[in-house]
Amino acid sequence: MVKKELNQLVSRMKGIQHAFNEVLENDRDMALMNLTKIKQNPDYYFERNQVVWEGDHEEIELLLENYVQSVDGTYSQAQLLSHEIDSAMDLLYVRLDTARNQLLRVDLMVSSITSVAAVGALVAAIFGMNLRSGVEDTPEWFWTVAGILIFGCAFSVALMFLYIKYKGWLIT
Repeated sequence: MVKKELNQLVSRMKGIQHAFNEVLENDRDMALMNLTKIKQNPDYYFERNQVVWEGDHEEIELLLENYVQSVDGTYSQAQLLSHEIDSAMDLLYVRLDTARNQLLRVDLMVSSITSVAAVGALVAAIFGMNLRSGVEDTPEWFWTVAGILIFGCAFSVALMFLYIKYKGWLIT
């Protein structure tokens, strides 16, 4: 919203600069802007004396040039502010992209861990079925299978992260 209003201001400043430059190019118009002299001597400004009074515009020209310089300064400041807003918006977009990349990295890690844990849960579910195989009577089998599952899951997650990093999918 601020950027839109600033662009409108810059556009208006260009119009004002153009109008001032048009007036500064026309000596006759500047001479007729001297209302004090016109009021003091109205007969002097008839068409028959035009050559004489057209050269009488120095004071108005100085005044208009002062205004032109003021408008130019304001125009430059508005353009500088516009560039600063653009830079701030670019910086904000970079920060938002960085935050989005971090969220995607976390999502990738959680999805990988979930996938590996699902495989471990599948093996545990198969061994936890109420089927008789004789393995359930041996107490050492529980700790052996649990250890293999935990080590296998940890190893699979580490291997998956190494592969992801090798492929360049995980930016750190």
